[in-house]
Amino acid sequence: MATNCILQDLYAQILQSEEQVKERNAKFKAVNEEIALTQAKTAEIRDELKSLQGNLAIQNNKVAEQELQLKWLKEKEKIMNSQKKHLEDTKMESQNTEKFVGECEEFSSMFDLTGDGTSKRETAKRAKLEELIKNTEKLKSEADRTIQGEKDETERLRQEKQKLSEKLRNDPELQR
Repeated sequence: MATNCILQDLYAQILQSEEQVKERNAKFKAVNEEIALTQAKTAEIRDELKSLQGNLAIQNNKVAEQELQLKWLKEKEKIMNSQKKHLEDTKMESQNTEKFVGECEEFSSMFDLTGDGTSKRETAKRAKLEELIKNTEKLKSEADRTIQGEKDETERLRQEKQKLSEKLRNDPELQR
């Protein structure tokens, strides 16, 4: 009977050991499944990170392009301002010439220096001067419109650059 008891004890221990092995195997299986899940999530996060890095690179390129365009527009604005100044100087010169011509006419009429030939030449010169003044005004107006358009575009690009910079600074995913 003692052997029977010993055998029963051994049998119980074997059953208990088998139960423990089953539990361990179940735990190992659960751990392995969790590891596989974690690895899949890690791969997914890596893919998402690569995608975000690509988007960040694209946005950086856009910002660089916009900065370059802004620089170009500033240079264009400088050129337009230079042309505007030149046109204003030309206008001032035309006004001075017109004033001088008016004074010459007054002087000529006061001293009766005008004759029929002189009158025709002066009329032709006056017509040419008026045409030059009209052209100057037209060019100045066109330059003013162009400069204003460039200023508006520059301001729009500055605002867009600021928005992109703030978005890049404030986006927690891009700051990682």
